[in-house]
Amino acid sequence: MRERLRSWLGGRWRFGAAVGIALRVMFRADPRSAAAALACSVVMAFLPSATLVVQRALVNRVSEAGTTAVGVGLVVAVVAFALFVVAEDAVDLILSTCTDNVRDRVEVLVSGALIEHVNDFHTLELFESPRLLDGLGLAKAGVAGFGRLCWAVFGVGARLVSLVPVVVLLWQVRPWIPVVIIVALVPVVWLTLRVPVRVWALKEQSAETARRRDHLQMVLTESSYAADVRLYRSAPALMRSWRSLAGQVTEPVAHLRARSMGLLVGVAVLSGAVMVLPIWWSAVHISSRGGVGTFVLVLSSIVMLRVVVWVLLANGKDLVESAAGVGRWQAFMQTTPSRRAEVADAPTLPVSPCGGATVETTGLRFTYPGAQQAVFEGLCLGFRAGTSTAIVGSNGAGKTTLTKLLIGLVDPDAGTIRWNGVDTAKVALGELRERIAVVPQNFSHFPLTIRENLLMGREGIPDERLLEVLRDVGLDHLAQQPCDLDVVLSKEVVGGTSLSGGQWQRLAIARAAVAADRAELFVWDEPTSALDPLVEFEVADKLLQLSRGRTSIVVSHRLGICTLVDRVIMLDHGQVVEDGTHEDLLRRNGEYARWFEVQGRLYRN
Repeated sequence: MRERLRSWLGGRWRFGAAVGIALRVMFRADPRSAAAALACSVVMAFLPSATLVVQRALVNRVSEAGTTAVGVGLVVAVVAFALFVVAEDAVDLILSTCTDNVRDRVEVLVSGALIEHVNDFHTLELFESPRLLDGLGLAKAGVAGFGRLCWAVFGVGARLVSLVPVVVLLWQVRPWIPVVIIVALVPVVWLTLRVPVRVWALKEQSAETARRRDHLQMVLTESSYAADVRLYRSAPALMRSWRSLAGQVTEPVAHLRARSMGLLVGVAVLSGAVMVLPIWWSAVHISSRGGVGTFVLVLSSIVMLRVVVWVLLANGKDLVESAAGVGRWQAFMQTTPSRRAEVADAPTLPVSPCGGATVETTGLRFTYPGAQQAVFEGLCLGFRAGTSTAIVGSNGAGKTTLTKLLIGLVDPDAGTIRWNGVDTAKVALGELRERIAVVPQNFSHFPLTIRENLLMGREGIPDERLLEVLRDVGLDHLAQQPCDLDVVLSKEVVGGTSLSGGQWQRLAIARAAVAADRAELFVWDEPTSALDPLVEFEVADKLLQLSRGRTSIVVSHRLGICTLVDRVIMLDHGQVVEDGTHEDLLRRNGEYARWFEVQGRLYRN
């Protein structure tokens, strides 16, 4: 019993905290509109009851004067009633407009905060942890909850306050009337507000399934997957999978709502039957003693009280469900990244006199989240300043994972990575990233302008430098003059253009070249995989010229690039199996020599 009470109190506390967060966000996003909406909600709370009082006066005037007589009192009553009705409509329109403004600005504010927090994860831990990804998915759904919460908060607030004058009016007639009505509605209120809480519990249970459904939807609707989906005619099979996953997410919620609906309808019918008692009593006693106007007032108040409660339920259900979403958003916002871009009192990376960094790994151990087997177990490697190294090996050997560890995209489970003798785990990631230039294996096709693709947020780099870099990588046809740099690299934008796979790879190399001024370590992961053989050697040579005098690491399956570097390391299942110059490894006639011979024979044949 104690645990159930604690759980109930915890739920009420979380609900109140979520509503409090939403209110603070509303007044921060648009204080004027929020204040206006709040004022309109208060006015709307009393206007309906005031209109009922004026309506009673109007009915009494009509019943006393007869249908043919038109007196000053009747005119005043009619005008007053019309003014109150117009006032209700006007205030309702103002409330709707202000609430829309608040909702739009709140969604912008909380979406921006969520995006900023996602980018506070300066490693890839967020995108490689199913638990964190589930939390992110629920947080995205919670963003929409903020918008709906704007409507619900003002709607519920107005309805709650409007209950007061209606209850007072009925209390003055007979105190038991509002008590009977409210008691009859309590079960309906309780059952209705339980449903959204249970719905969100089901959403949490199916978060991983929902994420898989969203992945399939992305595959079926986005341009980057369109060619493969059509060539392999996989849309029907993928659609079947999507429908199956969508059903696994929505069907439990639909069954819950259906079960709840039957119970709610039964309780609502019983509640409505109870309403007969106060209405019958009013018809028998008030109409004969207090006049038609008073009876109409009481009858309208009873109906209004029920309508208010039902509207309150509609808004309240949305309020509870939206507050649950806000709670998930808040929970994700409280997750803490393992590392931050800036760290107080962090050691400064020493600058190497030759311009390149000496990087050493000691006892490196790393396992991907959810994986059973470690990628590295005690890996020890060193890269001398100013040297170039090629890392080769079969798929899954750990080549790309090693580069991710060296540039701080993932953190090792154990061991250290030292940069000119300083442990990089203690260094601010922002400083580390300023010393690195990277072309990743899966480079991004950003639908941005050419300038934005090259700068990636950097400032102070002149257009002439950007045009020079484009010429160096053979993309000078994209931009002959500075105004060409504003062309968007997407056919989905009017006036935009698209690139081939090889051109995108050259652009990724150009992006790294723009960032190369302060770089001490260059990491090229499959930098020529999308280039034709005629330009592969030329681009590889330019990359090594760009990094000359600084430390460079090249990951490649094309072993021709190994003839251009100072050192070759061959990995197999996370272990170094061969290490030396290209000529040394050929003389040893080991696995590397066999690979080189097979690949050369393929080209010769």
